[in-house]
Amino acid sequence: QLATLKSMLDDGDLVSSETLLNHGQGVAFDDENIFLPPGLAMKQNTRRDRSRRRLAVVTGTKPILAVKVIDVNGLAHPHTPEVMSDNIFGTLTDQVNLKSQLAACSHGLLNVQAGTNPPASQEVAAGIVEVTIDVDLNSNSRGT
Repeated sequence: QLATLKSMLDDGDLVSSETLLNHGQGVAFDDENIFLPPGLAMKQNTRRDRSRRRLAVVTGTKPILAVKVIDVNGLAHPHTPEVMSDNIFGTLTDQVNLKSQLAACSHGLLNVQAGTNPPASQEVAAGIVEVTIDVDLNSNSRGT
């Protein structure tokens, strides 16, 4: 059945969060596994629940430009632009980063890369620019 499930997934017959497998008797579950008895016949049926969100399918190489915001008083996220770049793109030593996880979750179909070619004078680290705003972040919130 593992080969059948993989084939159904590869062919697009199984869709995450949409396909229900009708498995019948004899299937056991624990926290991490599904145990299928030999000879189990499976069929799928796709949910038509319109209340669930429909996520866009994004593949290919996509540029990401992160912005480190500095307020009028110099208040900003404490990470340096280099650390932020590492956390997002793995440019230094961070092997588990946004780029690696998007690639893993998309089965290698989505590759993000640093930046959208800002002028070199504005890019402070790979894919990171800094912007100073004339706003006091301590006295403002989303609601103001």
